[in-house]
Amino acid sequence: MSRASGPGPAQGGFLTREVGFSVEGRPLLSGISLDLAPGRFVGLIGHNGSGKSTLLKILARQQEAGSGEAKFGGQPLTAWPARGFACEIAYLPQTLPAATGLTVRELASFGRYPWRGPFGRLTEQDRAIVEEAMGRCRVEPFAERIVDTLSGGERQRAWLAMLVAQDAGFLLLDEPVSALDLAQQVEVLGLLRNLAEGGKGVVAVLHDINMAARFCHEIVALRAGRVIRRGRPDEIMDGEALEAIYGLPMQVMTQPGAGHPVALPR
Repeated sequence: MSRASGPGPAQGGFLTREVGFSVEGRPLLSGISLDLAPGRFVGLIGHNGSGKSTLLKILARQQEAGSGEAKFGGQPLTAWPARGFACEIAYLPQTLPAATGLTVRELASFGRYPWRGPFGRLTEQDRAIVEEAMGRCRVEPFAERIVDTLSGGERQRAWLAMLVAQDAGFLLLDEPVSALDLAQQVEVLGLLRNLAEGGKGVVAVLHDINMAARFCHEIVALRAGRVIRRGRPDEIMDGEALEAIYGLPMQVMTQPGAGHPVALPR
């Protein structure tokens, strides 16, 4: 899938240094220092309230860091013009917005707006990108249906199609498989890994550590607003590390036949 003409791609990825964020004096994030490069699928894991969604919102410029610095492509996030940032960063929130009256194809076409502007006409290349995105997210069978009439899983895949059509350099996704059945989860996470291996950066909040270990190149674990572990799946899938992350004893086994590590509570 080729990127349409527009602002040039940013060199590098995200860089945060000592990023913090508080609400009414209660810290949600403290001392977050990360570098997130393109070409990697990074899973953010941790218990509820650990700061995963807050961190993703800061990276997506949905909220500003309370302290520290956050950069993308070597520039502070606040220095990016809105359209240029939208061409580089695609964000899928945990709670999907309403898509009142839109068909799946129309929603997916919105992914091209950062490149053309809200009043720009889509080119044949844009339409081909939209069709390819719908195909990759397997939403073509209901392309003409109204988004808000779809099941939760179908609606989530429709929004994913919009993100894929946006063709941004980085995808930030908050629980992108929460409404999907097991087969759909495997399909979508496989798609995200393929996008990362094609050169895009992917950062996703995930709740299932076994799915994260199977599909992510790297895992970042948060607890109480701090990064407490970061590494390859084989480094995180360790009983001691998982107990530190989740606060309960965990046992790690190798899945027979596939060789994937699987974690279970003791």
